[in-house]
Parts: sequence; C-alpha cells; structure tokens
Amino acid sequence: MATHVALLRGINLGGRNRVAMADLRALVAGLGHTEVSTYIQSGNVLFTAAGETSTDRLAEEMTAAIAAKLGVTAPVVMLTRDELAAVVAANPYPEEQNQKCLHAVFRAAPADQALLDRIAAAVADSMGKGRRDSVQSAGRTLYLHTPDGYGNSELAQQLLRITGTSKTAGTGTARNWATVTKLLGLSGDSHQSALGITEFHSGKVTRVSQRAVLVTGGSRGIGTAIAHAFAEQGDRVAVHYRAAVAAAEKVRDSLPGAGHVVVQADLADADAVRAMVDDAAGRLGGLDVLVNNAGIYVPHPVLGSTYEEWQAAWRATLDVNLTGAANATWAAVRHMTAGGADGQGGAGGHIVNVGSRGAYRGEPSHPAYGASKAGLHAFGQSLAVALAPHRITVASVAPGYVQTDMTAEQLATPAGDAIRGQSPFNRVATAEEIAAAVVYLASPAAEWSSGAVLDLNGASYLR
Repeated sequence: MATHVALLRGINLGGRNRVAMADLRALVAGLGHTEVSTYIQSGNVLFTAAGETSTDRLAEEMTAAIAAKLGVTAPVVMLTRDELAAVVAANPYPEEQNQKCLHAVFRAAPADQALLDRIAAAVADSMGKGRRDSVQSAGRTLYLHTPDGYGNSELAQQLLRITGTSKTAGTGTARNWATVTKLLGLSGDSHQSALGITEFHSGKVTRVSQRAVLVTGGSRGIGTAIAHAFAEQGDRVAVHYRAAVAAAEKVRDSLPGAGHVVVQADLADADAVRAMVDDAAGRLGGLDVLVNNAGIYVPHPVLGSTYEEWQAAWRATLDVNLTGAANATWAAVRHMTAGGADGQGGAGGHIVNVGSRGAYRGEPSHPAYGASKAGLHAFGQSLAVALAPHRITVASVAPGYVQTDMTAEQLATPAGDAIRGQSPFNRVATAEEIAAAVVYLASPAAEWSSGAVLDLNGASYLR
C-alpha cells in the first residue's frame, strides 16, 4: 500500500523532457522508497516513503534528484494517501458525470487571500461572458469545473497562469478527475471499492480497471513496456514468452499490482498457441485485451540467401508474425464472446496488433518481415469489421525504429546516427511511447479507432 503520491509537472514520454518510466521508478527507489509505481506518462509516482519525512522535504529531495540524475526540471507536489483521499471526499461537484470536465489543481501551499481574489476576478470575468465554468478552493487544492469542456475553457487557462501551474513557472500541477480517483485507487486506499475504478465514456460508467490482458512477446523490449503500461492502470497481465522463462518471470515480478502470470508457447505451434491463450484466460479469470506483439526478424536478402535459407526464413517469419497472431486472435475471441448464444453478445474486448513501418517503407534485407506486418495490418482491418457486432475492437500500431535492448547495439554504432536522422526529431521512439498508444487503442475511448493502423514513426515515413 503506497503512503504517498508525487505529482510531477514537465515530465513526459516525448519531447524536451522525455523520461522513461523505468528510469523514474529506479530514481525514486534509489531514494530509499519502496512499492514504487508510475501512472500515465511518468507524471504520477506512487510509493511508500522511507521513514518519517514531511511532504515538503520529500518533494524537495525528489525534485533535486530528477534534476541531477535525469537532467530535467520537474516541480513536484507531494501528497500523502490520506490527503488525496480527503481531496476526493471533498469534491464539490459530485453530480458531474464526465470526469474530463472536472480538474483538481494541486499546489505546494494553500491559496492566500491575494490569490483567491485574483481567482474570483477571473471567475467573474468568465461568467460575464456567459460561461458556466467555476472554481472552488479547499486547502491547497482548487477544483475547476468546466461543463462545456476543458479545452473550450478560457477560465482554465487563466487559472493555470494565476496559480503558477503553467508550463513556465510555479510549483503546482493539474489533473483531471479520472486521474485523481485512479491514483487514489492505485494507492490502496480503502475508498478504492467506490472510487478510482471507473471511467466515464459517452455518459455511461464503464469498468476499465482490473481487466485481463495477454501480451505476446512480453518478456522483453516493447512487450515489456506494454505489460507495464497495462499493469500501471490496474490491469492483470499475462506475460507470454517462448523460451526466456527467467526473463518473463522477472517482468511479471516487476509489474505493479497483483494477479499477473506468465504463459508459454511457441507461436509457430498452432496447438500450443490455443493452449496458451486458454491458460492465460483461465488464470486471469477471462480475457479482455489481446496484444499481438511477438515477432521475429530474420535476415534473408534475396541475393544473399540460398533457396533453402529463403524458404526457411519465409516459413518461420510468417508462422510467428502472422499465422501465430491469427491463431492467438481466434482463441482469444472465444473468451471475449463467452456468455452469448452462438458466439453472439458476451463481454466484448480489445485486440491490438503491433505491426511495423516496414509494412509500408519496405524491408530490403528482411522482406518476409515487411510482408508479415503488412498482412497483420490487413488481418486486423478484416477482423475489425467482423468483430464490431460483438463489441470487440481491433486496431494496429506501426512503429518505426524503437530504442530497446535488441536495438541498443546497432544504435550505438555510426549507423545509429543515420537511423535517428530518418526522423526530423533526430531520435528513435521509446518503448513506452509505443506502449502508451497500445493502451489507448485498447481503451473504451478508442472504440471509433477500430480498424485503424496508427503510425508511430516520428514523421520518418509519411503515407
């Protein structure tokens, strides 16, 4: 059970202050804290503090460590679990059903009278323009209500400037209400059964936490980042591996939360795939999300391979990257539609395929890989149409180069400069950036993205 929640401003997965969540967790653990986890783009850290230390001192230490070890400036607002519970309990807008229309602005200190006067003037100006936005204050938290939408709120922008929570100054930060209540639930607070486990979508309450998620190829690289991203939002994850059992178990043990498992199968073995999916569903209590991430990348240039090598590379690549994913999907859909007559109805679910930029840009030395990923994209689009009546979404991501343990050696050579130069950002993606997109596509909010192939290549290839 976490004792504290640190709210960071200015840290993100991409751009100037890019920080990997694993690095942030390691930094906080290095300060002597335990039970460390992060939620959403490294901006929120939950942990159990080492010793009896004030929240001000904890915030100072974390801010200094982030600057010294990660090289970025990230003001920190520190809350105890009980303080966060009090913020939730004091919500003055309990009738608001859309959590995106309610934000909590957390400050390092309570608002003084001068600040309250400036806020009152801003609210009066907003009301004079016919806006329905309002603000209420409690301790060092301000509750911002924007019934017409946060993005359409002039008051929201004024409030960020007045309170010093803009991108340029101040020691405060804002969170929407879905994040606030989710953090309370993840902290292990006793309010969790009633708070922090629901997300509002189209005016309806949809349970999204504690889903059962299967990630193929979850023992390393992008798969590990995807497993962490789902676990950090409260889901239970099955980490699939082919042969690296120790690595898979290490990933499982590193995931926040409980109920995670490892499952084994060679994706080229159809019977093993079906048994693996059934095993995952049985141990997780069902299956809500399947991420087809596993793949192999076997070199076989057309002019540099024997005919036997050429055939073997094509068979092995398609067996894992395309047919293996298709078989896993077939088996997963049986669980997602369970409970309906003749496969109709059921709980529904989400399937996300990890494809590749190579499906469009080409893979000269790995043509079977490019073909397998193009087939995976097309497969996903066909299934998106077939499964929509069963409330199952299917979408794909198409990453370019990604920084992982598998690409680190190549990226450290002179060829790495050319690879980074393919993008106008002059870098490659982080595994966490790919994971964030996968988690979104597997969310209720992304239902209308079913059938899409989302390019994640930093503008290195545009189509």
